[in-house]
Amino acid sequence: MKKRDLIAVICPCINGPVSEIIRGISSQAMTCNTDTAFFSVLSDTDNENKNRRCEENIYSLINFDMVSGVIFLEEEFWSERLRGIITELLKEKCTVPVITTGSFSGKNCLASGIPSYNSDGIYMAVSHLIEEHRCEDIYFLAGPEGNDISEERIKGYMRAMKSHGLQTSGKCVFYGDFWTKSAEKMAERIASGKIKRPQAVACASDIMACSLINALAAHGISVPEDVLVTGFDGTETAIMNSPPVTTYFPPLAEYGADMFRRLRNAVDNKAVCSPGKYHGILSTGMSCGCPQSENEPVARLRHDMVRREKRLAYIEKSDIYENYSLVKNTEDLIQAVDRSSYLLSGYEEMFLCLDRNISSSGKYHDEKYPEKMTVMLNKVEFVKVCRNISFRTCRMLPALHSERERPDIFFFSPVQFAGRSFGYLAVTYKDKQEVPDMAYERWVRALSNSLFLISGHTPQLKKDADKVQDDIGVQTVDIAPKWIFELIREMKKPENFCAGIPRMLVLSHVSSEHLSRTFRKYLGVTPTSFVNDLRLEYAAALISEENYEITDACFASGFSNLSHFYHLFRNKFGCSPKKYKEKSTEEN
Repeated sequence: MKKRDLIAVICPCINGPVSEIIRGISSQAMTCNTDTAFFSVLSDTDNENKNRRCEENIYSLINFDMVSGVIFLEEEFWSERLRGIITELLKEKCTVPVITTGSFSGKNCLASGIPSYNSDGIYMAVSHLIEEHRCEDIYFLAGPEGNDISEERIKGYMRAMKSHGLQTSGKCVFYGDFWTKSAEKMAERIASGKIKRPQAVACASDIMACSLINALAAHGISVPEDVLVTGFDGTETAIMNSPPVTTYFPPLAEYGADMFRRLRNAVDNKAVCSPGKYHGILSTGMSCGCPQSENEPVARLRHDMVRREKRLAYIEKSDIYENYSLVKNTEDLIQAVDRSSYLLSGYEEMFLCLDRNISSSGKYHDEKYPEKMTVMLNKVEFVKVCRNISFRTCRMLPALHSERERPDIFFFSPVQFAGRSFGYLAVTYKDKQEVPDMAYERWVRALSNSLFLISGHTPQLKKDADKVQDDIGVQTVDIAPKWIFELIREMKKPENFCAGIPRMLVLSHVSSEHLSRTFRKYLGVTPTSFVNDLRLEYAAALISEENYEITDACFASGFSNLSHFYHLFRNKFGCSPKKYKEKSTEEN
């Protein structure tokens, strides 16, 4: 099987608009049969300290000799300092094609330019104020002066005013910061009479729009009764504000997909077309006096918000923090990670890679990762596949060198705490449109905190790692055979796990004894336990449904004995099916 190309994507913490760009990149990567690895931090601030430097190590992990191209989401970084660090890294080490959302210009860089939707979105918002609300006196609160995106959005404002025959001047444009302070300053100037109160203010970001509304209210000026306000970015901040803000949803997924297509052409030595033109959606809100839109982008945003809050609630109600606080050594930690991995909703495969030389000596890795790392735990969904695989850090992850039937999307995140770097986590998701969210961040931080707490006991980690062979040169590590992965994937289907062990034997084409030996060796469970786990997870999902009876869930999951089902259910979930159903009903 021919090895696929690998594209590296350098991005800030994954949230809000960044998630949409990533979904577009991921979708196009799957279409182009290309593996993709996203490298991101868990937070994006401009503070510089040991903790931040440790977190930013994740970008030094990228081996540019292994990748065929790079996407740098430059404009999505809040930190100018971090942008500069990554820019220097690319100039020094990257020799493959690079496409960026910002102004980075290297010898292999493809000019991306500022997307036209920045101008078009503001044009639509200002035109709406003019055409629907008869506004003529409109201010524009922009981003920083000289910022490419800010200047592009100003063009949209000027174009809308001019095309409707309205006079405007530089006095109607106010440079800001895309953040709260400039909006608060404008509200104070309007309230004090330093500048004339306009009919409307179009803002270059939702954050500024929401801050302006709140600051005006503090001065006794109501929106939309006294002043109309619009935003830009299509964020949940705007949708959830009171009043909800009229905002523009930029076509970020299309933008991400277009960047990937252009980079893919450059990698294949094909002609690289100009950036595409894509159109976003103006979603009205009460900040301009219109009823709030309930269109597809708003519905998707609400859905993502509900799902995220539900996942966060699962973590807060779980015993993850208690379990991690009780670990005393590496083995305890790995078991705690294993037990809590179900909280990483939707993941397909997980790799916990740690520095095998962690010690209590106070050594900090604030420049780069060590030469060797160890995969301390590798899971395919909730099944342990292998442990203690030592590899050279320059290989990034052993799985990137293995043959896979289909392309995959990897997300790399730093595992560090209080200025001490322990390694990194890599995950893939079953749904290739899935991205790490705030619940994922909480999970990783809980793990990092636990590693810090046991760092005084971690010589055992090096001892464990020294027992295993390296994957350097040739593959000598004992890894689960390929047919197990295929069998696991097939057995997740209800029609297969309900059929039980006989179906496993048919699908695996091995004897019962060989199947049992292999499962015990690589997964640490018997085939029967594996099947029962799948059935119990399915039964729990059915029980959570309001109109599904416990008895029906038992038999629909493949169990034939109700008493045995109750016994297994209590052992797995710590309560009876009846209690589980009552708890699910309360949460819903």
